[in-house]
Amino acid sequence: MTETLRSWREVMKPRLEVMHGEFKTAEFAADLVQAVKGNASDDYTKPEKFFRMTHITAGLRGLMMDALRRVTGGDGAAVCQIKTSFGGGKTHSMLALYHLMNGGFNAWSIPAVNGMLEELGLSALPRVNIAVIGGTHESASTPRVVAGIETHTLWGKIAAQLGGYDYVRESDLDKRAPGYDALQRMFDECGPCLVLIDELAAYGKKIYTGRDRPSDESFLNFHTFLQELTEAAKFSRNSLVVVAMPESGSEFGGDDDAVELMKVLDHVFERVQSVWKPVTALEGFRIVKRRLFDFEGVDNSEIERTAEVFSRMYQSNTADFPAESRELGYKERIAENYPIHPEIFDRLYGEWSTLENFQRTRGVLQLLAGVVHDLWESGDTSPLIMPGSIAYSEKEASRITVYLPGSDAWSPIIDTEVDGQDSLPRKQDAKYHRGCSEGVRLARTILLGSAPSTKAQNVRGIERERIFLGSVLAGENISVFRDGLNELRETLSYLYVSDKDGRYWFDTRPTLRRTVRNRAAQQTREQVEGEIFRRLKRAKRGEFGNVHVWPKSEDVADSQSVQLVILSPKEGSADAAEIVRTCGHSARTYRNTLLFVEADAVKLEELTGTVRTYLGWQSVNEDHETLNLTRSQTGEAKRNSEEYSRKVDAAILDAWSVVLVPQCLDGRKIDAVTWKRERAANGGSLWERVFYALSADELSRNMKAEPLRMELDNLMWKDSDDIEIKTLWEDLCRFCYLPRVLNFGVLAGAILSGMRDGKYFALAHGKDGATYEGLTLNAPYSVEMADYLVKREVAEKLITPPEPPKTPKVGTTTEQEQDTKPIDATSKPKAIHNFSMSAELREDPTPAKYFMKLYNDIIAVLQQDVSGAAFDLTLEVNMHAADPIPNDTRKIVTDNCKAHKVNDYSFY
Repeated sequence: MTETLRSWREVMKPRLEVMHGEFKTAEFAADLVQAVKGNASDDYTKPEKFFRMTHITAGLRGLMMDALRRVTGGDGAAVCQIKTSFGGGKTHSMLALYHLMNGGFNAWSIPAVNGMLEELGLSALPRVNIAVIGGTHESASTPRVVAGIETHTLWGKIAAQLGGYDYVRESDLDKRAPGYDALQRMFDECGPCLVLIDELAAYGKKIYTGRDRPSDESFLNFHTFLQELTEAAKFSRNSLVVVAMPESGSEFGGDDDAVELMKVLDHVFERVQSVWKPVTALEGFRIVKRRLFDFEGVDNSEIERTAEVFSRMYQSNTADFPAESRELGYKERIAENYPIHPEIFDRLYGEWSTLENFQRTRGVLQLLAGVVHDLWESGDTSPLIMPGSIAYSEKEASRITVYLPGSDAWSPIIDTEVDGQDSLPRKQDAKYHRGCSEGVRLARTILLGSAPSTKAQNVRGIERERIFLGSVLAGENISVFRDGLNELRETLSYLYVSDKDGRYWFDTRPTLRRTVRNRAAQQTREQVEGEIFRRLKRAKRGEFGNVHVWPKSEDVADSQSVQLVILSPKEGSADAAEIVRTCGHSARTYRNTLLFVEADAVKLEELTGTVRTYLGWQSVNEDHETLNLTRSQTGEAKRNSEEYSRKVDAAILDAWSVVLVPQCLDGRKIDAVTWKRERAANGGSLWERVFYALSADELSRNMKAEPLRMELDNLMWKDSDDIEIKTLWEDLCRFCYLPRVLNFGVLAGAILSGMRDGKYFALAHGKDGATYEGLTLNAPYSVEMADYLVKREVAEKLITPPEPPKTPKVGTTTEQEQDTKPIDATSKPKAIHNFSMSAELREDPTPAKYFMKLYNDIIAVLQQDVSGAAFDLTLEVNMHAADPIPNDTRKIVTDNCKAHKVNDYSFY
C-alpha cells in the first residue's frame, strides 16, 4: 500500500513576495554602495533585518570572526580577498562586514552575532571607521566629493571616508601613489579601520584598457597604490582591507585585457592576502531556501516523513537510482533542502554554475523564485518540488534558455519536444493515459541536465538514474518511467544519448533520428510491403507440407499435404475463400489441407511504422559516407539498423497472428465453408505459432483410433464393411467437415493403434469381390494406400480359427517338425511390456525441434495408447568445441544445470 504524503504547499509556504509574484529581480542583487547610502531595501539597509534574513554560512562566519579579531587588535588577517564566481555572495559578505563594524543595532538580539561576540570574549561590537569603494561606481577621471572634500583618486576617497585625508592630500591632488608610510600613519591614526573595495577589477579595467583614462593618471600609479595599501594594512595595528574579486577575467569581459588584468591584481594580493569563499554549494542551498520560504509554523515531522518515504523508494530500487541516493546522507539532504529536491540544486550548482553568465547564488535564487511562484499558482500538490516539476512553457522557458548558447533556437525545441501543449511527450502521455505526465516530467528533467559544461564537454548530459531521481515521486510505478524514457529516446529529434556512458541531453542540432524520420516518411507502400514480403518468404515450412506467402489461388498446389497460406495485408478471408474454392481456373479438390493466417489490423499498422523506421535507418547506414557522419553517428546508424531489423521480425510475428481454419458444419453442403478464427500461439517461428495454436479438432497431429472409428461409422462406411485406405485418405483431404489430418503417417498411426488394442479395425491387403486378401487382426509393420480397412467385428467372423494341434507323444516329435508347426492365426502373441530406443539428435532443423518431433511421433503415442506406462527419459549431451569455452558461458551453464537439478555435468 502506497503511503500518502502531504503536498509541500501544505507544509511550507513561500514568502509572500514569492507567493504573489511580487519579487523584484533587482532586489536579489545587493549593491554595497547603494546599501551604504540607504538607497536599497530594508533587507540590506537595516542591520537587524539583514542579519535575520541572511544565512550565516561557515565561510561568512569565519570571515566575520577574523575581521573582529583584526580590528580589536587580535591576530586576524590584515588583507582579505573574497573570491567567488559571479553571484556567489561577495557583495553580500562585504555588506555583512559593514553592518557588523558600523554598529547601530542591538547585537545581542541577533543570535548569530551574539554567538561570535561571546566566543571572542567581546562585550560589545567595536566602533570602526569604514571606507567603501564600489569599482563600478567610481570614475577614473571625474572628481567626487567625499565628506565635504573633493577627491580625485581612490586613495583620496578612502582617506576622506576614514577621516585621514590630510595624510594623502598632496598625492591625491597630484594623482600620484601616496606611499606606504603615509598610508600606515593614516591607518594607525584613524584605526581601527575597515576598507571595503567591491568590484576592484571593474575599476582597474577602466584604466588598464585605456577607456576613459585621464592623461595625468596611469595604471602604474593604480598598481603602485594597491601594493602600498596592502603593505600599510599589514603593518598597521588594527586595520583591515577587504577586496572583492571575481574568480576569472571572463566574468567582466573575458577578453585578453581582462584576463591579463586578473593576473596583475592576483600578483598584488597573493603575498599578503587571506582568501575567503563565503558560500559553498551546500550553503548556497540554504541561502536560497531562506529567501524563498517562510519557516514559521513548519511541521518538521512531515518533512522527516517525506524524506523517509523517498529514501525507502531509492533503497528499494537500486538499479534505477544513483548509489548516493540510498545513503543516509541523502535522506538528510532531502529533509534539509525541503521542499526542493536536492537534484535541482545539484544540477544548478553543478553544470549551470559553469556557464559564464549564470550567477551562482543569485541566478539560482532568481530562477527558483519564478518556479516556486508558478507551482503555487498552478496548485501543484506534489510532495517535493522536483526537476520534473519545472515548467518550460513560454515565459518559464526563458528563465533557463537565456543562459544557454543559441538561446533563440531553444524555444521551438522546448515547445515540440519538452513542454509545449502539443509536444511529443504530452502526446505520448495522452496516448498511454498517463495522468501524471511521466513523459513530460522526464523531458523536463533531461532539459535541466542539458547545460553544456564549459569545463568538460565530453561528460555532457545526465545519467538515466538521475533522470529517474528527478522525475519519480514516492509511490509511483518506475516501470512506466522506464518505458517513457525509451519512447522519448526513440521519437525525439533533438534528444541525444551518449553511447559511451548513456547520458541524455537536449541540443539545438537535430539528431540522426530527424534524418531517419524524414527518410522513413519517404518510403512508399510498395517498399514497405516488399520488405515484409522478403522476410516472410524466408519463413521455414516446418511441419507443414508447404508455406505460401501472399499467393493467388493458382500458386497454391492442389495437394494432399497440409499447407499454410500467409495472406497478404490487402486481403483476408475473401482471398482465403477464393483459394479454398479454386486452384487457378479449376475447382480445388483437396480443400481440407489448407490453413490460413492473416494480419491483425492494429498490429499491421504498428508493423508498417516499424518497417518504415528500419528502412530509414538502413538508408542512413548505407549513405553514412555521403552524409558525412561522424564515427559515433556511423556506429549509431549501424546499431539502430540492426536493432530495428530485429524489431521488424518480431513485429511481423505479432501482426500475422490470426489463424483462419476453414470448416463445413453441414456435410450435405460441402461448398458452405465457414471460418473459425484462432489467435496464434506465443513464441517460436510463424509456422510454430500457427501449428501449436490449433487444437486436435482443427489439425490432428496424433490421431486416436476411437474418433477415427466414429467418423467412419457416422459417414464413411455407414453402409459398408470396409473402405479402401486411399479413398479414406483422399476424403480426409477433400472435405472440410472431416478431421484435418497433418499427414498420412498420422492416419496410419491411428489405424495401427486401433488394431493393437483389438477393438476397432482389421486390415486386408486387397479385395476381390467379397473376398479379402491377407485379412489380419494383428497390427502390421506398415499401412499402405492400397490396403483396405475392415470393421473388426466383420473380420473376426471371417477368420476361421484352425484346429488346435495334437499334443505329440513324448519323444516322438522331431526338432524339424516342431520348427515347421503351423501357426494358429487366432492365438495371442507374446505379451510385450517394454520399449527402449536411442537416437542421435540431428542438427536439421535444430536439435530441439528434432527432439520435439521424436517426442510427438514416438513417446507421445506410447503415452496415449499404452495404459500404465511409466517412462525413464535420460538426455545425454556430449559436446566438443574447437575453441575454448568462455568463462562467462561456463558460469551460465553451471548455474542453469544447478537450477534444473541436472545430476551429472562437467567441463573438461
